[in-house]
Amino acid sequence: MKTTSYAKLLRFLRTERDLSQITVAKQLGLSRASYLALEHGSRELSLSEAVKVTTLYGIRIDDLIVNHKPDFEKYKMMVLALLRAAKEEAVTLKKTKLSLLLYLADMRNYYETKESMSGMTYRKQSYGPVCDAFHRLVDEMERDGTLTITQILRDDYHMYEIKESRGSARTKLHTLTQKETGRLHELCRAWGTAPTAELQQFIMAGRPVSETAEGSDINYALISTEEPHLVS
Repeated sequence: MKTTSYAKLLRFLRTERDLSQITVAKQLGLSRASYLALEHGSRELSLSEAVKVTTLYGIRIDDLIVNHKPDFEKYKMMVLALLRAAKEEAVTLKKTKLSLLLYLADMRNYYETKESMSGMTYRKQSYGPVCDAFHRLVDEMERDGTLTITQILRDDYHMYEIKESRGSARTKLHTLTQKETGRLHELCRAWGTAPTAELQQFIMAGRPVSETAEGSDINYALISTEEPHLVS
């Protein structure tokens, strides 16, 4: 793979996640000098290294080839917008429901504008669509004090409640437009109090998920053929 097409993307992904060159080099099994050569576009990325990059950042091989840039910062702002909407509705979101609402937000935005709100990739799993970056980003937001995550134990299962921390409440949602924030609030009002299982069933019945093979990436374009009431 020719690195000049994605050297800038490698730098973008690393700095976006505030990772050092040494940290990424270790994740890829490289020396710092070898990794620097990748970012400078003077060394080719092997297939095995490319796979490690996709795992580290939660992107696809295709994203490296086409130089696609998922907007991690915007994805974080979407998380905060949903949590603030939930607070207004006196609802506490669980981790699973939050991830599903983010999926719906991206799909609805694509339905209306032909563009995903975050640019994230979702894969179909048996229990619903999954964004590989979701758990990593949420955990990072907990570590930096943006979120608080509380484990709730039940007899046969456990779940995690997510809230925005007090110290983060003044953070401006600078990457979201007013219309995008409004869409996120509408989704929370529509689904915030619904059982997570009901939301999962709604999403699994939709064409983007139902027409995608398990383990495969979900094609956003499939949402374009849905009836409006089946979008979100």
